[in-house]
Amino acid sequence: MSTGAERPRGRRKFGIIVPGKHDSSALGCPSVTWTIVGGPVDHAEPGVDGRGWLWEIKRGDDVRRVFVQVSGTAFAVSQGLAPETELAIATRGGSELDKILEEDEPPRLVSCTTAGCAASEP
Repeated sequence: MSTGAERPRGRRKFGIIVPGKHDSSALGCPSVTWTIVGGPVDHAEPGVDGRGWLWEIKRGDDVRRVFVQVSGTAFAVSQGLAPETELAIATRGGSELDKILEEDEPPRLVSCTTAGCAASEP
């Protein structure tokens, strides 16, 4: 039976390896990561210039939704996007979700613009 110790830390569904600044394994503690259990579901907030995808993640009994939102401008331009925004669009937000699965308290909103992506308060 595999213990999971063989897999590289941070490797996820979308092939992104993210060194976890919040990864408890760096402190010698076993980490309990979030697992993707739903999504992506197309979503737009009323009155907001942008749209994106809702994802559902789970750790133990705790289930949360994460909205990866891309600005309308980022969707509209054909050149000059930050590489992480391009990847977020191509993966329907999955590349950004991969980055937060090791965090103790993942953000509920990740906002992507032409300049890049960052966790935000909803």
